[in-house]
Amino acid sequence: MPILHRDDSFATMLLTCALSPDREELVHPLCATEFHELRLLAARAGAPLGQLIGMDMSGVMRLLEVDEMTAYRLCILLGRILPLSYMLESLAEKGVDMVAYCDAEYPAHVKRALPDSAPPVIYSCGDLSLLEQKAVAIVGVSGVKLAQSLRQSIRDFTRTA
Repeated sequence: MPILHRDDSFATMLLTCALSPDREELVHPLCATEFHELRLLAARAGAPLGQLIGMDMSGVMRLLEVDEMTAYRLCILLGRILPLSYMLESLAEKGVDMVAYCDAEYPAHVKRALPDSAPPVIYSCGDLSLLEQKAVAIVGVSGVKLAQSLRQSIRDFTRTA
């Protein structure tokens, strides 16, 4: 069953997803760390992320107390509504959905395990309830070394599972 996304979900996707991977974007989407910093700024301002959609640069600067370059980047990213709509439609045709950090379906244990670096968006296909079961999945780029703490966490988990 497809996830019904709210404005906060769309804002998360607009801010963090590469919508034109084969083309150079005007500005780069936010990485996970930048997203979580922005999420905290918005929370301090008492504004859900979805409220930023359609806001102009001066409004973003005032609300979040950010500099002009940051506001420009956020406004450009939040203005990519049509490409995101096309992407969501294309993914839905393939049975793939996007789960944003703020969606109820987002795995709570991922938020707990990675409070400041959880992926803002997870692509899913199939039964999301399976994400609540204990499992190990390692996804990465070849040539990148695992941090010692992550390596030890994986060892500890596999011993107790």
